[in-house]
Amino acid sequence: MAFTLPPNLTAEQVTSIDSLSGLAGITELEAAQPEGQRMLVGITFQWRFPFFEWAAGLVNLMLKGSIPFPVTEDVPYQYQNQYIQLTPWPEFTDIVFVDPTEPVWYIAWVKTSPWWQAILAAMAGTFATYVGIAFLVLFLGAVVWRVLPQEIKQPIQEVLNALPNLVILAVMVMIFTMLPGLMKER
Repeated sequence: MAFTLPPNLTAEQVTSIDSLSGLAGITELEAAQPEGQRMLVGITFQWRFPFFEWAAGLVNLMLKGSIPFPVTEDVPYQYQNQYIQLTPWPEFTDIVFVDPTEPVWYIAWVKTSPWWQAILAAMAGTFATYVGIAFLVLFLGAVVWRVLPQEIKQPIQEVLNALPNLVILAVMVMIFTMLPGLMKER
């Protein structure tokens, strides 16, 4: 779901941060706001990494109190295995929104107490979980490959060995099918 600012609202204060060290400025900005103030932070990533929407959904579930924060060294101790519930804007049920085309997450919540550190902890926990799952999949794949009998591994290896040749063959077929058309144009 993409975030769109409701038509009756305008941004009062816009702050741009270009490094991780500047995130403390958001904590200070949030602490200075009165209770009930709507907060909106857009986080721009360098690219849309695999499972970009899934990771945003996981952070959203953590911030809505649906699932606990993970117990990892990336998450501060006070948030580990805790259910923390931020208040979404009245117009929305979600807190984290994904831009449909750009590598951007929008996080919109109502300030009840300073939550920015909890938001960062949720993101850190999600990325730690994401990396852990990636390594687990690679590790399990390696273990399964090691225990597979040779009768099963050999055909798989032959297909994988043939893939580069099949790609070259497909490119050559494409070239030769386009070549007569190019010759006629001259």
